Amino acid sequence: MVKKWLQAFAVACAAALTVTLVPTSASASAYGCKTEWVSGGNHKTQACLEINGGGLWVNYMIAQGYQEGSQHHVQLYGPPGHLGNGNTEGSGRWSRFDWGAYKNVLGGNYCAREWAHIGGGYQAQVTKCWTVW
Repeated sequence: MVKKWLQAFAVACAAALTVTLVPTSASASAYGCKTEWVSGGNHKTQACLEINGGGLWVNYMIAQGYQEGSQHHVQLYGPPGHLGNGNTEGSGRWSRFDWGAYKNVLGGNYCAREWAHIGGGYQAQVTKCWTVW
């Protein structure tokens, strides 16, 4: 009788551990762009963000930005702060910044922001964000 009880107990414990060890976090993989028309609708500006990973684990993020009519660059940022900028590019060219995290990151919004060089400084144009949790 005790042996059967111990066997049943061992099976129940193994089942409980199996259920406990199954990951329950949502996927962090996402891709998308946001496009706006600036300067009276004459110039297209776009920010794109790709996140590859699962849950809080992120393999990499890629921020891309496009701007017509001026020099520009893309910025990647999130809960830890500024993560980096792409190269400054001319009108009609893509700026890109790759961030290889390969680790668990802080949960929250991660964003690609497109900046245009206007009047001797940079002005934010369009932002695309995804939430990692």
